[in-house]
Amino acid sequence: MQPPMQRQCSLSFQGKSTHQASHRTAAVRCFERYFEGREKRPPVKLVVFDFDETLTLLTLMPNAKHLTTQIGASGANFRLTVKQDDLVSWNFESPFTDGCRVEKLKECLSKLRSGGNGEQRTLSILTKNEGGAIACLNLLIMAGLDKYFSAIWSMEAKDSNACYKDGETWDTFTCPRGRSLSTIYSHKADILYDVTQNPQDWFPQLDGDSQDLQGLLELRPEHIVLVDDVRSNFQSTSPMKAKLLRCCKVARHDGMHLNKFQFNMGGLGARSLNDYETLEEFVNAPWKFRDELGVRCSELPFDGDNLHPPVKLVMFGYGETLSISTFMPEGDRFSKRSQEAIRTFKNNIGCTDIGPEDMKQLIKYNFESPYVEGNRIDKLKAMLSSIVGGEGQRRSLAVLTKNSYGAVALLNMLMLADLAEHFCAIWTLEAGPDVPNGVYKDAEGWKTFALPVTGSAGDESHKGYKATVLQEVQQNPGAWFPQLKASGVEWAHLQELNLYNCVLVDDENESFRRTKASLEQEGSCQTSKVPRYIKVAHFEDEYRDLGFCVHLGGIGAKSDKDYELLRDFVEAPWNSRRLDVGRDSSIRSADSYTYPDEIQRRVSKDHESNLDNSLRSEARVSQISDRKMLVLSGSYIDLESVVVEQPGKQCGNCSACSRASCNLQ
Repeated sequence: MQPPMQRQCSLSFQGKSTHQASHRTAAVRCFERYFEGREKRPPVKLVVFDFDETLTLLTLMPNAKHLTTQIGASGANFRLTVKQDDLVSWNFESPFTDGCRVEKLKECLSKLRSGGNGEQRTLSILTKNEGGAIACLNLLIMAGLDKYFSAIWSMEAKDSNACYKDGETWDTFTCPRGRSLSTIYSHKADILYDVTQNPQDWFPQLDGDSQDLQGLLELRPEHIVLVDDVRSNFQSTSPMKAKLLRCCKVARHDGMHLNKFQFNMGGLGARSLNDYETLEEFVNAPWKFRDELGVRCSELPFDGDNLHPPVKLVMFGYGETLSISTFMPEGDRFSKRSQEAIRTFKNNIGCTDIGPEDMKQLIKYNFESPYVEGNRIDKLKAMLSSIVGGEGQRRSLAVLTKNSYGAVALLNMLMLADLAEHFCAIWTLEAGPDVPNGVYKDAEGWKTFALPVTGSAGDESHKGYKATVLQEVQQNPGAWFPQLKASGVEWAHLQELNLYNCVLVDDENESFRRTKASLEQEGSCQTSKVPRYIKVAHFEDEYRDLGFCVHLGGIGAKSDKDYELLRDFVEAPWNSRRLDVGRDSSIRSADSYTYPDEIQRRVSKDHESNLDNSLRSEARVSQISDRKMLVLSGSYIDLESVVVEQPGKQCGNCSACSRASCNLQ
């Protein structure tokens, strides 16, 4: 192992007011909370969008008074100094994805309006934008997005702070009608609860004969979905403590945009094209986006499963699986010494340039759980140690994740928590170009290496990348475990691997099987099912001094039963057999596997008694948004990991870009 680095500039864990994870989710996170009557699956009737950094990528408004006071369909009406197409492009188009984002928004919003059973949903906007509802409406009109919405509400308590659509015409009104907005606690959750109690005050259309919005007269909180980029908007700090029950958190991100490094951008679909499909699925069936507490262990049928082949490799995710949430050491981005210290942490194994108090905070916020008694790190150590030892079967543990900090930084984090000794390899896809993406441990200690990543496994848009990587590992274990080149019995169990010899432990459903869309896109006829896997639950809760947080996770974060369930599954995964639509013929039969005599006898003896256990788990695969790793919403991406904007990656009919596929008018 390399010696610890001693430098003048140390890294730190940021103070209370700036607690931020150094990575973010790259896509939307949708969730449904528990509420009374949840089992009846009430439909979504109203979808409420934030405006800034949710519909827009970032909001740029000209300093024109008429833009905020007069409703008009053309930027020429306001004598703007910029072209209307440019204004639309700057606000709505994304340089980080292909295609025209405005057109994708139109398609998504159109689908969201169409509910099940022929019912129409209502879309509205609730915004804190200082320009007010009229300014937001004018930007939507320029982009051709206004026709999908029925109302726009500003959270400023002033006259004409809202707009509503009467037929095809927009008009202004003051919301809530007959009252002052200042009488309602200034939080989106409190305002939306008032909408459920007094819908006529927020939708003047309900006074007329139109039948389109009549379903809102019997509106309840569970009928509403809020789509927002700020996690604190889902739960109020008012005395009422209002909580929104169905929420969609839009990812925040930093990067080069409009020839400038922009902080805290957002936007539905700005980084991941899967956002649109995920939101549509959530609005259609929010009950599919529930994560019950505790791990869920499953074995899918495969050829030879009756022989009960043993587990040789357990592959863990990092964020929200080993960690509860992911926080990395940070420094002053404007200090050269501080940035050099960050580079050292990313590249030097055993780097300890972290103050004692900051080290305690990093361990506490990453690994310790405030929801259960006892030391979670000690419980993880005991579990990992028992898995490696096994009952007569040696196993290895590895980490596979997406993290721009790279493999060495994650190894250093595990070293801080004294967990690294249990693992033999760490693989990080999407690591920055200047950091190692793989580390492995041999008899001499930890060493770096380059991952043998193929196009499909390394494709950041590939939702099932972990299943693909796992398949490549079993096909060529020596490329992923360089320590196999050395002779010896310590790694002999990894020389011959099949998918059924591996268990994948992760917090994302998409990690366990590839989607049909990804296979069709690659023109592949193969499958990458993971026959044995453990799903770690997500949850939303108050987390230490960070307030309400979404997408938390972690083995044992909420239940000590997780450790025992995980250990038992690795020892005997056939006791958690799941029914499936069919066997995966791509998984080679275990019939040729040579077992010791005592194991062969145990298989024959136990097979009949385990048949009942194979029926215990009902097949259920939820579609949840993909993530390129990571974590809390109010965080930032390190400068070195940012995808720099490339020429020709905006819309095509404006002077800001040269995208030929844009259909903006």
